[in-house]
Amino acid sequence: MDTAAARGLTSRFSDLRLAVKILFAVGLAALVAVIVGVVGLRALGGSTHVANDINDQNVAGLQAAASMEAGIAAMRIQAREALIRQDAEYDAANQAFDDGYQAFETAAADYSGLDLSADKRAALQTLEEATKSYHDTAVDVLPQFSSKNDIAGWTNAFDSQVAPLSEDMKAAMADLTGIEKTSAAAAAADVQSTYASSRNLVIGVLVLGTALALLLGWLIARALARSVGKVKDVADAMAAGDLSKTAGVTTRDEVGTMATSLDAANTSLRQLMTSVTASADGVASA
Repeated sequence: MDTAAARGLTSRFSDLRLAVKILFAVGLAALVAVIVGVVGLRALGGSTHVANDINDQNVAGLQAAASMEAGIAAMRIQAREALIRQDAEYDAANQAFDDGYQAFETAAADYSGLDLSADKRAALQTLEEATKSYHDTAVDVLPQFSSKNDIAGWTNAFDSQVAPLSEDMKAAMADLTGIEKTSAAAAAADVQSTYASSRNLVIGVLVLGTALALLLGWLIARALARSVGKVKDVADAMAAGDLSKTAGVTTRDEVGTMATSLDAANTSLRQLMTSVTASADGVASA
């Protein structure tokens, strides 16, 4: 049944007009071009979506993390500056310390407003708690020594009470930054994977579609050449006086119709020649 159905389909295709066959092959090539274009556009849309996600999440997250780190660095620097400053400069150092903390809180709020994963939000909470502990302890403990330029007292208080909190704060900041960098690397890998998949799909469709279009064109050209060759053989035989040869082309396209007409003309001419020969023989024998 499958073989008969395939033959029936092949026969119906062979019976199509030449223009339809050619347009079919050209249409297949055009369809391949359209599919490649659509796949390319979808891939471009996917890449744009991923790129937007990178910009909205990873880039914004890294920027906020950098701002938080800058605020922390300002606090750590100004805590030491206050020790060696006096009067207005001392007050300015303390104000800069508070400004650093405010900058950290602002950046942390911006970061919290992003679409954070559970591990990022947990790391942010740890960092905020560590930074607040560092800030509050430094404000409570250090000014009584820095205001008097008591270096020994300040150093002892810092080493025993503030430095451990500073290390916790630095570790929490490093943890958050590491998570962001890992997330950014994963997003970049996702972009690369999307590009590779889309590229392979486009190449596959292009190669397969081109091969099918070429195969169809070759089959059409081969069938046409074979039919035209049969018609030529009949015409050559007729020119040589052989009226017994037929084309035997069964398709109903233009070449098949021409071959059928040529076979019919050949048959009629052969019958006419037979009749004329018989009449001539009759006249000769009378």
